[in-house]
Amino acid sequence: MSNKSLIIGSGSRVGQMLRAVMRDLENIDWLPSATWRVENGPELLKPHIQTYDSVFCLIGATPGAGVDFGLNVEVANAVCAAAQGAHVFLASSMAVYGHMEQPACESSEPQSPNAYGASKFEMEQVAGSFGARVTSLRLGNVMGADMLAGNLASGAEMKLHIFPDGRGPRRSYIDPEKLADCLQRLFELAASDQPLPAVLNVSSNPALDMGDILRAMGIGFQEIEAPEQALQSAEMDISRLTALIPEMANPVPVKDAVAAWRRTEALL
Repeated sequence: MSNKSLIIGSGSRVGQMLRAVMRDLENIDWLPSATWRVENGPELLKPHIQTYDSVFCLIGATPGAGVDFGLNVEVANAVCAAAQGAHVFLASSMAVYGHMEQPACESSEPQSPNAYGASKFEMEQVAGSFGARVTSLRLGNVMGADMLAGNLASGAEMKLHIFPDGRGPRRSYIDPEKLADCLQRLFELAASDQPLPAVLNVSSNPALDMGDILRAMGIGFQEIEAPEQALQSAEMDISRLTALIPEMANPVPVKDAVAAWRRTEALL
């Protein structure tokens, strides 16, 4: 089993962190965004992919002013068309689910997702039309690459919604090291021709309170009463993931996730 994998796109925050963590892995190669752009089409991508067992694509549109989320569908079309037998993993998001009343499993119907989440869901539908060797990974918040990390990096005073139970927002998280380990295991399964699902939730266990994250970092914050429409919990069910990779069920305490984030930051 050769298990050679290609990761496309390292310019995003998640891509930078993964590349730092995985830089010494000999079975992982990286195709920078500058080497291939979606407007080049699948034909120019095929030569870069043809020797790999797995391809993980991180290229896509993320929330921001004036962003064209149609890029997410265009990327999926191009990468899947170019794959030539490699198993394609696409970076999707738990934003697909929209408003979650309970931990969402892969079969849960999206509940009014925002434009970003809706575009990722459309991307998944397009990718699914290419057959069995495509898996969309619905990533939870990546520690160090989410809105909380962005606010910390800005240097602004930290403010956090507090809900009636006295807790802060609770989200499914995964730290960069855990995500790298998970990807490696998925690449191994794909290389061994293990059947993989079309959609897979990817996060650590359990979901984390953002207030606990800030406390673990020793960072103070101002508590603000959460407005009625604020979403307290956005949590994914990872039963499908843990059936494939049992060790993903092992709890990751908030202090360990924060430590992994800090180790990754030191590598950047």
